[in-house]
Amino acid sequence: MTEKKTREQRVGEIVDAAVEEFLEKGYEGASMEGIAKRAGLSKGGLYHHFSGKDEVLIYSVRKLSEPIYPIFNRAARAASAAEGLNGFIADYLNYWQHHIDVLKFYFQAMVKAFQDTGISEIFDYSKEVYPLVSGVFARGIEQHELKAHDAQSRGLAMMSALDGVLAYLLLDKNLSFDDIIARYKKVFIDEIKI
Repeated sequence: MTEKKTREQRVGEIVDAAVEEFLEKGYEGASMEGIAKRAGLSKGGLYHHFSGKDEVLIYSVRKLSEPIYPIFNRAARAASAAEGLNGFIADYLNYWQHHIDVLKFYFQAMVKAFQDTGISEIFDYSKEVYPLVSGVFARGIEQHELKAHDAQSRGLAMMSALDGVLAYLLLDKNLSFDDIIARYKKVFIDEIKI
């Protein structure tokens, strides 16, 4: 007798299948039929959960983003802003170092989002992320732990640099995650510590 899977288990399998399908075939080449086959479902079974490829992509990006939020929250809750930010840099880059396929999927999803404004909403986390990181910098200034600076600009610059370097780390095998972590800590936090 086959074990009945929960909706959450089944949708998790669909997300895994979608990532494989999108990575192998690209967004345009991927199909609902291919995703269904990889997930061990009929095409109708897949349509029971998702109305189409765009919805699968949007859901997959959101679901795969969930592990990132605790990394931001740890930085925001740290007693020391500088230590929270240093930990954030390391945790954020280490997370992606250990989830390379998800990172590749993200970049592929971004390309689709650039082409389709209806999908671009999946990357609206910036509305939450930049203010949160900027808020930690501002707290560091208020607590006289960091030199006075434009916390909003530094938060935006740091997040842009972190997200941007991920592409370089994928493309250039000579770059080291550990080296980048050390350099980013020095430039974004250590140089403004009091």
